[in-house]
Amino acid sequence: MSIKKSAVILSGGKNSRMGYETKAFLKLNDRKFIDLIIESLKDYDDIIVSCNKLEDYKYLKQVTLIEDEIKDIGPMGGIYSCLKKCNYNKCLFVAADMPFINKNVIDTLTYCEFNEDALVPIVNGKIEPLVAVYDKKIVHIIEELIDNNDFKIRNLLKLINVKYIEINDNKAFINVNTKEEYENIKKEEE
Repeated sequence: MSIKKSAVILSGGKNSRMGYETKAFLKLNDRKFIDLIIESLKDYDDIIVSCNKLEDYKYLKQVTLIEDEIKDIGPMGGIYSCLKKCNYNKCLFVAADMPFINKNVIDTLTYCEFNEDALVPIVNGKIEPLVAVYDKKIVHIIEELIDNNDFKIRNLLKLINVKYIEINDNKAFINVNTKEEYENIKKEEE
């Protein structure tokens, strides 16, 4: 069954804490993070990868590639560019450095009904705005923040109506930012 919604993998960062190695291409059990995430999103009708360099992602045939319109402003740039171009009003975003995201979490966010501007998980009391659903109607608010050089997702959340949802799956929300974190998860998965 095809899910008539858009899903975006945010992979446009500089990866500076990873020594400028693209986190989406790190491997776990011989599979790239991005391929693991795409697999968990396979039921979506519209899968997009938000990226800085399109040529690095050309091997991905089953997705749409969208380059950040505004470079070097973090996840805000990817959310902005993809909300403008996605096929559906509601769009699920997942950070490319989260190799353990799974179908249960995806389904929870996909099938949760909400009328607010965003659906954002809370895991162990922590807001997770980079695995969240945003509505296209907030593009103008993001544009205003960008115009004011404010690129913080948490500031965006203060300006829109958000439905928060508790999710109890710590592993799914592990993100890998440094070489040390990467080595640690590889050891745990061996």
